[in-house]
Amino acid sequence: MEYKIYTPQELKQQMQKAREAYTLPFERQEWMNHFTPEPDTFEVVISKKGEKVLIPCARDYPFLFRGQEREYKPCLPTIYRNNATDVEVFLNRMRFVVFKKLLDSHPVVNGFFNRHGFNIDYEGLAQHYGLSTEVLDFTDDLDIALFFAMCPYDKDQDRYTWMKEDGERQAVIYIIRPSLDYVKFPKFEFTDKLNSIGLQPFARPRLQRGFGVHVLHDEVFRPILVEISYTSKESYSYYLKFGKGEKLWIKDELCDKTLQIAKKKHFSFNVFDETWNSFRPMGYSKTKLKSNLKNIGVALSKDSTSSFFSDTEKREIIERWNGSVSKEMQQKICRRVWRDNKVGNRYLDEHLFSLEKHVCQLEALRMITGAVTGDCPGHYVTYNESKNKKKYQTYGSEWQKLPEIDRQPKSEPFLTDEDMKLNVDN
Repeated sequence: MEYKIYTPQELKQQMQKAREAYTLPFERQEWMNHFTPEPDTFEVVISKKGEKVLIPCARDYPFLFRGQEREYKPCLPTIYRNNATDVEVFLNRMRFVVFKKLLDSHPVVNGFFNRHGFNIDYEGLAQHYGLSTEVLDFTDDLDIALFFAMCPYDKDQDRYTWMKEDGERQAVIYIIRPSLDYVKFPKFEFTDKLNSIGLQPFARPRLQRGFGVHVLHDEVFRPILVEISYTSKESYSYYLKFGKGEKLWIKDELCDKTLQIAKKKHFSFNVFDETWNSFRPMGYSKTKLKSNLKNIGVALSKDSTSSFFSDTEKREIIERWNGSVSKEMQQKICRRVWRDNKVGNRYLDEHLFSLEKHVCQLEALRMITGAVTGDCPGHYVTYNESKNKKKYQTYGSEWQKLPEIDRQPKSEPFLTDEDMKLNVDN
C-alpha cells in the first residue's frame, strides 16, 4: 500500500489540523488565549510515585514526535541495537551505573534538585548525553523532531550538519498518542513505559522538550509513521533555526565526562555488584558473567578511575548557578495550585502542585469525546514482534465520575531567591 509523503510544511499544517481536533469545547474560547503557557517553562507535577516531575508546560499532550533520517527495522533503543549480547548489554548497564554516580556528585543535583525533591531522570539524561539505554527519545515539539530527521549527525565531529546534496531526500517522523497508548484507565495515570524527561539539571533535555519511551528488546512498539521528503534548502533552514544544532546539542560540563564513560571498560567490583543487583541477566552466575566480560576486554578491580567533578569544577558550577543560571531557572519552574472538597461555593482543601492524573484526565476527555479520530497523517507500523501478545485494555463498570476541582488555569513561578541558592559547601 502506498502512503502520502509529506513535505515538512505539509506535515506541520496537517498536524495543526489534527491538534485542533483534540481541542475541547471550553479550550476554543477566546479567553483561553490568556492562559497559553510561557515558552520554555516547566510545571511541577506529582507523579503516581509521589515524585515531583518537571514536565513541559503545555495546554495538552495529544502527540509526541521522533525524527529519524530513515526507518530502521527493528526499531530498538540504542542498548539493544546491532544484535547486542546479554554481556554487551550488561557492560552498558555498568556504564549507566557510573553515570548515575557522576550525576549524584554534581552540585546542582545535590544542592537544588534533591533538596526540593525534583525528579532526576537518570536514564533519560544518559540517553541525551550519548550512553546506550532502553529509551527512545520523543519530543512534544514537531519542529525539533523535523530537525533531527533532516539534519544528519556527524559522530566524528560530535555535531549536527545539514544535507548539502541537490535533489530531495526522505526521512521519517514517528508519532505516538499518549492518551491512547500510554495511559491506564480508569486510574488516569501514565504507564511506566512513558516518562517526561522534562527539566533536568542540564540543558540538553530541556531544550529538546524531551520525553522517553522505554522499549525492551522483545517488546512490541507500534507508533504512527510519517514519511517526509525534504530539500537541501529545507535542511539548511532547520540547521540555522536551531543555531547549527547548538540550541539542541548543548556541550556542557557533562559532555566530556560522559564520553569517557561511554568508552569505559575498567570498573570497580562495587559497580559490578550494583549493576548485578539491578540488572542481573538471565542464565548467568557472577562467575560466568565476569568471565564473559573479560573476554570482551572488560577489567574489574577493587578501584577504578571515575569521571567525577573536581573541587575546582564544583566551585565553578556553583558560582555559575548562583550567578545567572538560577535566575533563569527560577522563571522556568512553575506550579498550578488546585483545590477540592467543595462544600457549597467553597473548596476546603488547597494543594500546591498538580497531579499526573489531572494531565491524564484531560487527555482521556479528548479520547472519550472522539477527538482522537482527528485526521492524523501517517499509518501505524508494528516493530519487534513478540511471542507475548499485547493485552489490550477493556472498559466496564469501573469507570467513575471525576470529582470537581478548582485548578489554577495557568502555571506560575513560585521559587524564591533563597530557594534557588546553592550552598558553597555542596
